[in-house]
This record gives sequence, C-alpha cells and structure tokens, in this order.
Amino acid sequence: MQRDWDLVREILALAGRKMPGERMLHTEIVGYFPMQVGEHIAELNDAGYLRATIIKAYGYVMWAEVEKITKEGHELLESLKCGLNRMGSSLEQRLS
Repeated sequence: MQRDWDLVREILALAGRKMPGERMLHTEIVGYFPMQVGEHIAELNDAGYLRATIIKAYGYVMWAEVEKITKEGHELLESLKCGLNRMGSSLEQRLS
C-alpha cells in the first residue's frame, strides 16, 4: 500500500479533535475507501502515533476504531501541517 500523507494528516487531525473517550471510526473520513483509511490507521497504530482497535480478516483491515492520538501523533500532525511530510527515513521506518 502506498502511503497517502494527506490521509495521514486527516486521520490525525480528526482523531485529535475528538473529546476524551470519544472514538473515531475509519468510516468517518470522507473521500477515501474505508479499507484504505483502515490500513493507514493500522500503520499509525503500529508505529505508536495513535491507539486503535483493529480487526483484520484475510489480511485486510475490516474495522478500525481510533481511541486516542498519542503525543507522538500530535507531533507528527504538527509537522505535517507545516509541510514536513517527508521527515526522513526514521519516520518511513517507523511506519513500515
């Protein structure tokens, strides 16, 4: 899957706007296929940028529910807002 930095930014931004305890579903992002959003959420979860519940079947994300954005997720979001979506190999490795 090719990483879409606009989608990453949108996921983190929406998750960051949620109230404590309020969850974000992968179907809340408009303009993308839910499976694409779910895969990005799973990658962000695995890299520690957010906490999410992920349900996979046959190797695909069927359900993704973001519980909260982490401190690292807020920092990544700020970097993406500043246009630093290519922050070097450490970010690429973390999201691999």
